[in-house]
Amino acid sequence: MKDVFEQELIVGSSGPTTDFMAVFLNKVLGTKFRIVSGYKNSSDTYLALERGEVQARLSTGWGGDKPIIQPWLDQKKVRILAQLATVKHPDFPDVPLIVDFARNDHERQAIELILSPGQWGRPLLCRRKCQRIASPQSATRLTR
Repeated sequence: MKDVFEQELIVGSSGPTTDFMAVFLNKVLGTKFRIVSGYKNSSDTYLALERGEVQARLSTGWGGDKPIIQPWLDQKKVRILAQLATVKHPDFPDVPLIVDFARNDHERQAIELILSPGQWGRPLLCRRKCQRIASPQSATRLTR
């Protein structure tokens, strides 16, 4: 992991979440991620990694990526540099948390704030099916 503070690491990205995380870590921790955006999905990004087009991918979802990454881990083709979480995953007891690289309380708090939604599971916006609301007053009644 120390290398990403000293040398540029080219990371593939398939969307705003992975773009954001790389930019955030560059700004807060001083990592040297160079983002290659535009891959359609994580599978395309991993294919780019396999082809050598990129050197890494920042992932926020081990559950969805495990079928691709686990065989590579078993074959020692890749390694997990850090966990983008506030609590260690049982599959990676020896892999440091990204927050462990914070140099001060300000950086630690910023990282914990950004990563905290992951501790809730998958945040969702859920809409209840209901009939049309006639007035703002009736909307207030529905939210109580």
